[in-house]
Amino acid sequence: MTDNLDGARQGRDDGMDRVERGASEDFKDALSECIRAALLTRSEFITDDAWNLMREGFPDLHTRDNRVMGPLMRWAVVDGWCAPTGRYRTGRRNAGHATPQPIYQSLIYTGEVHLVI
Repeated sequence: MTDNLDGARQGRDDGMDRVERGASEDFKDALSECIRAALLTRSEFITDDAWNLMREGFPDLHTRDNRVMGPLMRWAVVDGWCAPTGRYRTGRRNAGHATPQPIYQSLIYTGEVHLVI
């Protein structure tokens, strides 16, 4: 079996692009707001934190594919909001099936409470 790292990365990127295009702009905007709010109030972050804010702040907003978190986290890293730590913590959401989630270091942490509107 031959490893094709470039092909694997291209497949990952293509899949993330499809997922991002498939989510509504309203949903992506709201989830991005929740990611940013979580990173402002936590020095370390897992995506469960943003999903919890999403459920509280936007309970009626849904998407057909929750994998949109992946592309949005990629943008959060690229935009300098956070950086992966290389560590993992078990997720608590039922939809995540207790899988290990990457822990991100917030690069915008203020410690202040920011309410999701």
